[in-house]
Amino acid sequence: MLQINERNRVYGEDIHLAIESKNKNYRDWLNDKIQYADLKEEKDFFAILLKSSGGRPKTQYEFTLDAAKEICLLEKNEKAKQIRRWLIDLSNKAENLELITVKQAALPLK
Repeated sequence: MLQINERNRVYGEDIHLAIESKNKNYRDWLNDKIQYADLKEEKDFFAILLKSSGGRPKTQYEFTLDAAKEICLLEKNEKAKQIRRWLIDLSNKAENLELITVKQAALPLK
C-alpha cells in the first residue's frame, strides 16, 4: 500500500502512483485534487521544499491521512478504493488503540 512517514503523512507522488490515476501528469493531477477537494495548505497538506541538487529545488507534497482518504474518494477506480479502505482501517485501529506509533509507545504513561 502506501508508506506513512514519521509525521503521519503520505507523499503525494506515492498516492498518485498507488491509485494508478488516469492523469499521468503528477502536477496537473495534484493541482486538480487540491482544488476540487478544497484542501488547505498547512492543514490538509504540506509543501516541503527539498534541497537542490543543481537547478530548481523540488517541492514535495505530504498529505494528512484524512486528505489522502479524500483524494482516494475522488479517484474512481479499484486501486483508489482499496487504498481508501486501508486508510480507513488504519484510522479505526488507531482510534481503538490497536495501532500505535513508535512515538506514542515512547510516551510515558501518567
